[in-house]
Amino acid sequence: HVYGAPSDSPSTALLCCFEAGPAMKFVSVLGGAEPASFSEAVLNGWAPDGGMYWPAAVEPVSPRTLSAWESLSYPRLCEEVLKRFIAADDPDVTPLDLAGIVSAAFSSFGDAEVVSLRPLSDELHVAELWHGPTLAFKDLGMSVLGRTLSHLLRRRRQRLTLLVGTSGDTGSSAMEAVRGLEGIEILVLYPLQGCSSISPVQELQMTYVARAASNVHLIGVEGSSDDLDVPLERAFRDAAFKRAHRLGSVNSVNVVRLLVQVVHYFYAYLRLPEGDLRPPEGSSERRARVAVPCGAGGHLAAGLLAQQMGLPITLLAATNANDALHRLLATGELRAHGTVSQTASPSMDIQVPYNVWRLLFVASGGDAAAVRGWQADFGAGGLTLPPRVREWLRVRVASAAVDDALTLRTMLETHQRCGYLLD
Repeated sequence: HVYGAPSDSPSTALLCCFEAGPAMKFVSVLGGAEPASFSEAVLNGWAPDGGMYWPAAVEPVSPRTLSAWESLSYPRLCEEVLKRFIAADDPDVTPLDLAGIVSAAFSSFGDAEVVSLRPLSDELHVAELWHGPTLAFKDLGMSVLGRTLSHLLRRRRQRLTLLVGTSGDTGSSAMEAVRGLEGIEILVLYPLQGCSSISPVQELQMTYVARAASNVHLIGVEGSSDDLDVPLERAFRDAAFKRAHRLGSVNSVNVVRLLVQVVHYFYAYLRLPEGDLRPPEGSSERRARVAVPCGAGGHLAAGLLAQQMGLPITLLAATNANDALHRLLATGELRAHGTVSQTASPSMDIQVPYNVWRLLFVASGGDAAAVRGWQADFGAGGLTLPPRVREWLRVRVASAAVDDALTLRTMLETHQRCGYLLD
């Protein structure tokens, strides 16, 4: 993630998209399920109608609160952001419970700050999200999610089986986050080497934990990450099957992953030197532009939620050769059945960015019927966005696709110029 001052950013920031909906609840982007509390949404993973959850109402962060957050550590800021989406009288997760969950989640990180912001120039900074136990940004959200799930399951005296598909780093991060935790079994599907660009290190991280922890199970799949998502989505869409086997998810589908990823944006923004934030032309508001590496689109969805909360940022969705998300943002079209290319960034080798339904839910103003229609169109071969939705996205999210040659050249040039290894 690269943070810096924008050269040409829109002056309009989204503050709140929805006026309707109960506070502290989460709704399905497909509109076919009852609103869920924080605890219910966490345990469900996917909503009963097969949709992903999104906050029913988003309260903008006041300038006074944003200023007060400047002095908070990453764990304390994480608490404050999560509290905004948990009812104050929630019997399952009290403020004291949340403090304990967050403290334990980040105790094994290799950097005392948890997330570090490294300047490469006056206008360019890198947010280092890789100081967790598996060296993946997903350790941040996954560590909080694993302990939240274990806490809720103990409180309710229940068990849960997590089904996870990974293109690389999600699997090892999820396994590490829940290994040995009470009440949780996890089954991870990953594409075998030869069928993907998954690295030997990523594979060894998973096979090691699967051998060492009795509640962790691993299956190698002869196919791409998109191929293995098909049976997983089918299992989660079968409400009776999901209920009978107590299935849950820790992919970016889960709302805890979404909410913790929001924290990155606030934390990095609040640590940018004021002189590095320049207001766009015609505005007095200091704004940052955030480049977001995209695979399934979960971090991009979190960026839109940060915008809804009033954080003055614009987004740049960055993809590799698997550029379905870039093509959607650039042309308004998303075609099904794209072939997955193996690249030097295997965790981004995804042609079906499933968080796109969250993006379109927000961009359409919470129109679940429209999202269901686009999902049906995509299943039939492809979807085309109407002009108003494309325009809504255009002023908030730019996009780019980068091939391996440019990726490697940028890494080399950055190292030569700054002495910093981008990875």
